[in-house]
Parts: sequence; C-alpha cells; structure tokens
Amino acid sequence: MSHLDDRYLILGLTGRAGAGKDTAADILCDAYQFYRFAFADPVRAEITNAFGIDPTIFHGSAKERKIEALAIERCSDRVFTTTMAKHGVSFSAPRSPREIMRWWGTEYRRVQQPHYWTRIASDTLHEALRRGFRRIVITDLRFDNEAAFVRYNGGVIWKVTRVLAEQSPANHQSEREVDQITPDVTINNNRSMTSLAAEVMKAYQASHA
Repeated sequence: MSHLDDRYLILGLTGRAGAGKDTAADILCDAYQFYRFAFADPVRAEITNAFGIDPTIFHGSAKERKIEALAIERCSDRVFTTTMAKHGVSFSAPRSPREIMRWWGTEYRRVQQPHYWTRIASDTLHEALRRGFRRIVITDLRFDNEAAFVRYNGGVIWKVTRVLAEQSPANHQSEREVDQITPDVTINNNRSMTSLAAEVMKAYQASHA
C-alpha cells in the first residue's frame, strides 16, 4: 500500500546521464506546473560549501568541465578527503562537478548511510505537499532505494532514453544501477525537442485518463 493517495502525482525520472531527464522535467514544470527537486540537490549544496565554489558550475556543459577548484586537496571536509585517499584518487588533479558529485553522493555519503539521500528527499517531498503542491517530479533516480522511495509514496517511474546516452560506458555504480530500474513508462528522446515534449505530454495525459 502506498504512503500517499491518488490526490497526488509523484513522478520519478530515471535514465543515463545525458538522456534528457532535466529537459523532461522542464516540460512538466512549464506545461503542468510541477514542483521539481532532485536527490542531487543536497549533494550540490554540500559540495558547494565544502569546496567554496560557485554553484552555477553544476549546470549545463560546465558540470563536465574539469577545474582546479574541485581538486580533492581543495575540499574542507576531511572525512571526504580521507575516503578518497582510500580509493587512491589523486588529490591535485582537476575534477569535474559530475565526478565530485558521484564520489560525494555514492562513495562518501551512501557508504556511510545508505538512506542518507532518501531521508532528505522525504523531508523535501512532504514540505512540498504541505505547501500545497500536488504534482511533483524528482529528476534523478539512480538507485534501487530511490525507486523504492518513489513507489512507497505512491509515485510512478518514467525512464528517459536516448541512444547517445545509452552508448556511453557505465563507468560508475550510479550509472550501472540506473539500468536495473524497471520503469512504468519509457520516454523516447531520440528526435527533436518538439517530439520529446509531445511524448512527455502524452504520457502525462495517459496518467490522467
């Protein structure tokens, strides 16, 4: 039995990096006034604080760019740096925001507490509901317990697929586990933005049929 009832629509978006999850969420927000958040929102906040960086580097193409400001030696969180030392990671090499987010979210926080991020997400979800939002999209499901969190709260899972994203090797645990999540709906993002918008809107309307 789900924790929430059918007065709410909670969507969890999954898919490989670069598949178009954020774009699909943009469409839902623009067309249907969804409230959006991501499991990675607090990851970015913690990294911003620990490295003393501008949070805008997590957006767009900047998140793939290696920069000296994200070298491990620049981090003020000694538990994180100790964790990275155990993995044999270079402390002086420039790193991209995506690299640091993966390490911070998985090798650091999830190893310490497997439900660290879902507990924060639960607080965010229920605060959004308290504020009156009834359509909510979570933009970045990557792990089984994140999918279970969505389903427990009465949500459904959409997988956004794109050939170019699927062709990239799954070099990190977070990408490999994405492939194991079984979605309720698959959104094809192999054509134009207009086609993606049509697919997203069709799937949303079908959920209300």
